[in-house]
Amino acid sequence: FIFFIFIFFIYHILLVMFLWSYAMAIFTSPAKPPPHFYLTEEEHANMRASDRGREVLQSVSQRVTVYERTTTGAVRYCELCKCIKPDRSHHCSMCKQCVLKMDPHCPWVGTCVGYS
Repeated sequence: FIFFIFIFFIYHILLVMFLWSYAMAIFTSPAKPPPHFYLTEEEHANMRASDRGREVLQSVSQRVTVYERTTTGAVRYCELCKCIKPDRSHHCSMCKQCVLKMDPHCPWVGTCVGYS
């Protein structure tokens, strides 16, 4: 009889832990890049107005630390979010935002799996 009570408590403890973890995975938003990675309206207009967008991005990227570059050596930039992409970040088309340290978008929890 004591064995069944022990199993009953273990089951419910594990169930509560599972439900808590699942709720945290669903309701925690994926992390966005910090504000200093986003271009100001003036910087974005300068990049669009001139053909030297790469030079504008190089000058803006001096204020942030970015190690990942494109194959041509340029700073990675997200056109949709208007931000310099931090290392290991990607734009998720489902969440419609750049996600830090993004792994794939998870349909079971309805959000991106990433750093947050």
